[in-house]
Formats: sequence, structure tokens, C-alpha cells
Amino acid sequence: MEILSNFIGGNTCLILKDKYDTETKIRSDVVPSKLINDRFILLTNENSTSASEILAAALKDYNKALIIGKKPMVREQPRAF
Repeated sequence: MEILSNFIGGNTCLILKDKYDTETKIRSDVVPSKLINDRFILLTNENSTSASEILAAALKDYNKALIIGKKPMVREQPRAF
């Protein structure tokens, strides 16, 4: 979340849903002194996992990065809002 906060500040990084559809919003508690406002390209492949999937999904949702490459092998794609 520390890396992601450089791009989205203290906004929601991740929303977790349990089997009862209860949502838990995860926000970054790290607020960088200077936000990176430039858009960039993020390369992924089928071996991208865990934290890199969350980072890629959040950056895409906040329109901070263009994701290029093969979709990672996951059951559900994380989404930030």
C-alpha cells in the first residue's frame, strides 16, 4: 500500500468482500509529501501475483496506468473504487 499511496494518496486502495457481501475498505495510512500525477505503462504477465495484482488493479481503476500484458492467473480480480 505504501507504493500505491504515491499515486492515489490516502484514497481507498482495496475493497474486500466477505461471503456475506460485507465490504471492508482498505485505505493507505501513508500520505506522501508529493503525489505522482503522471500516467505510465505497467507491464504484467501470467506470473504477476498478489501485491502486484492489487497495485495494477488500483492504478487502472484510478486511471493512473495503462496495463499491458497477459492477465494474471487469479480467481477474482481485485478492484479499488
